[in-house]
Amino acid sequence: MRLLWLPGAFQHVPLRDTCRQASRGAKANKAGWEEKVENSVKWRQLEHKGPYFTPAYEPLPDGVHFFYDGKPVKLSVAAEEVATLYGKMLHLECATKEVFQRNFFRDWRKEMTAEERKLITHLDKCDFVEIHKHFMEKTEARRTLPREKKQVFQNLQHFMEDKDPGDNLFDALTLALRTGNEKEEGETADTVGCCSLPVEHVRLHGKADGQEHVVELDFLGKDSIRYNNRVTVEKLVFQNLQHFMEDKDPGDNLFDALTTASLNKHLQGLMEGLTARVFRTYNASVTLQEQLRVLTRAEDSLTSKVLAYNRANRAVAILCNHQRAIPKTFEKSMQKLQQKIETKKAQVTEAQVELEKSKADLRTRGGSKSKSFLRKQQRLLKLEEQLARLHKKATDKEENKQVALGTAKLNYLDPRISIAWCKRFGVPIEKIYHKTQRERFAWAFNRADKDFEF
Repeated sequence: MRLLWLPGAFQHVPLRDTCRQASRGAKANKAGWEEKVENSVKWRQLEHKGPYFTPAYEPLPDGVHFFYDGKPVKLSVAAEEVATLYGKMLHLECATKEVFQRNFFRDWRKEMTAEERKLITHLDKCDFVEIHKHFMEKTEARRTLPREKKQVFQNLQHFMEDKDPGDNLFDALTLALRTGNEKEEGETADTVGCCSLPVEHVRLHGKADGQEHVVELDFLGKDSIRYNNRVTVEKLVFQNLQHFMEDKDPGDNLFDALTTASLNKHLQGLMEGLTARVFRTYNASVTLQEQLRVLTRAEDSLTSKVLAYNRANRAVAILCNHQRAIPKTFEKSMQKLQQKIETKKAQVTEAQVELEKSKADLRTRGGSKSKSFLRKQQRLLKLEEQLARLHKKATDKEENKQVALGTAKLNYLDPRISIAWCKRFGVPIEKIYHKTQRERFAWAFNRADKDFEF
């Protein structure tokens, strides 16, 4: 059995004088974490999370196979376990890199039996698709928000009025902020969120922009992307935030008595499996569904519908602060696109002139429209449609230059919403999900008809 020490498995809470200002008196007593003592020592709690033993490998179910050269192969347990690690990663960019593939295959062969090494000699003949599909379906099934969890979300207002963690929950739920110190697949840097938010990044305005009780947040979040937002809150939330900011230095955490683990532990006490991320997923999915309802018109062209979808997706990305730096190639690609637009405009103008000439000839000669006239008419319509598509593509590209649409679509949104939308408005699913993504969300295709509501 292998022993793993997870990052942060041993958590030491430091005793430091700079913490003496925070969570004193009534705040400390309410949080239940600290004691009010004369020497101003803040923390008197040490939580040891302990060692973690990886569970024994569970073999693939009978219906999931690994294929070599088009034929199913039953692998030894050791070789199958390594194969599943690779199969889980097929949708990641790293799995497309030649060096990564070469290194994997070399190490994988070390775990094979002699018979397996003799049979399996080329990675390009290996087929991990069923393995990948199996694990993607398991992942998405866990992510899908059950109905009872939605009910908890709707009933949390009462909880927030009575509990101190409620203000942190307000940030995590209403503003769709990350709790902080979370890592998604492939992330390495720590992130700032509700539980790790310094006081210096929060400003409270009794009145601002014609509203009362305005909270302004300004900090660097995931991938060092700036989050800047002003939001009106309930009076009780505003007062609690004022209370938490008292006697704290700018670098002190606003919610210093809470951690991501303790917040999620509290939520899981309300319902098994409930976490702040679950609510973030809920917020994102509800926003997408509502935006699609507002932005999509049945009579629109396919291009306009896809643009509406991307705009709805962008609303989710903005909500979740899924921003990015403008790509270095953006200006060059936009210039090329603009050149295509100008070329197409010239073609449209030329086709219009030719059609007008044909109309004039027709008026002079009389009679019915010739085949040549109809061809010119159809050519003009086709060119105008192409020009409209190019304009929409340019608009889409410009609007999304600083927004990472894929993060929410793949990690936060219930795919059944998108699938149902495609079925309802006759949009090919290929316009929304490419092949690998369709395989990842295969579980959802038969669970969402055109009338599906999240």
